[in-house]
Amino acid sequence: MKKILFILFIILFVKNYSQLHKLKGEWILDKIVKSNGEDLEINNPRYSTSVFYNINSNELSISDNKFKATFSRDQINLENRSFSYWFEDDYLLLKEGNEVFLLLKPEDFIKRYPEFSPEIRVTGIDTLLVANKVIQPVFRHEKTFDDFIIPLITQEASKDMDDLYFKISYILTKNNKISNIQIVDKRSPNMILNLFKP
Repeated sequence: MKKILFILFIILFVKNYSQLHKLKGEWILDKIVKSNGEDLEINNPRYSTSVFYNINSNELSISDNKFKATFSRDQINLENRSFSYWFEDDYLLLKEGNEVFLLLKPEDFIKRYPEFSPEIRVTGIDTLLVANKVIQPVFRHEKTFDDFIIPLITQEASKDMDDLYFKISYILTKNNKISNIQIVDKRSPNMILNLFKP
């Protein structure tokens, strides 16, 4: 009897662990449907929205907003929200209230929507993937990206350091080093204010 209980415990543990392992990682919202499977009305503000989820062992990030989370066999519990979840095909489905969120891993999202495939650019001997809405570098550092990048920009790049509205390009190497920082488009706040004057 003890052997049977032990084997049952191991089977449940392995199944729960593998499901939580499958749950972890980055997910992209494909669409939201009503709990009966119907699509949302086109005038619903959540009909066309871009949301990225990242699931770790004790945390759920929704578009860079981090929440402490606990996970069970079919539930994700946050401090003020709760989701039922299950998998169908390549989808992770999260049910909250009367809505079901259909999420895909980035590689499955790109298979379904090839227009989001990253542009490949060859420069000299390097082959670069150009970041887009789906494929983006993840910046992990004790500083924010802005606090990290601003000291690397030379004084000549901006005559007025209070005027730091700009678009940059950079290369993130396979060793997670940022190189080739270039200001692509410098937008002066004064220029922007002048554009919107009547």
